[in-house]
Amino acid sequence: MSILKDRFFFFPIHLHTKDDYYYEHDKWIEEQKVWYEKRSGGEPYDELSFERKVHWDEIWFWPLWEFNDIVGFLDIGMDGGECMVADLYFKRKYFPRGHRRKYWSAAYSARHFDVKKNHEIFHFCEVGRIFIDITNNKSFVEGLMKIIEEAKVVIAERSPKLQLWLPAFDLSCFNFVCACRNPSN
Repeated sequence: MSILKDRFFFFPIHLHTKDDYYYEHDKWIEEQKVWYEKRSGGEPYDELSFERKVHWDEIWFWPLWEFNDIVGFLDIGMDGGECMVADLYFKRKYFPRGHRRKYWSAAYSARHFDVKKNHEIFHFCEVGRIFIDITNNKSFVEGLMKIIEEAKVVIAERSPKLQLWLPAFDLSCFNFVCACRNPSN
């Protein structure tokens, strides 16, 4: 695990793209409507009263993609010197078979292992350690982009389905030189 002193970004890693997640959601809702029509003796779902539709929609609700399809994180920052560093964190169930974190932790016991344990998030690996010129914002942006590309490779090795979320705006709009000189914590 790298020594991350000043964090710049903490990007989530999702199991699906946003479009894929909501496509699966819509497909599942259609399946649920067919199930309802079979169970109700052929009563079409679309002809239900507003209150009944709301009732079933609440039962079939899926949580928002942004916060509930997360399998890990990419943590990017500075080591306190002239290196930009990043660490990948994954839920236990996304560790490779045979990895010590897959089935073991300090509190592990075969009797107490349950589904909740699969959702614990652990450090997976250090992704990059890039020396940068801390007086040049362009150097920060180039280092950041190299780290993100390295992280995408490692993430794709875990599973081609996994998606690293990145903001829609260009990361060069940040003044990293100022942020590095004036950390708030």
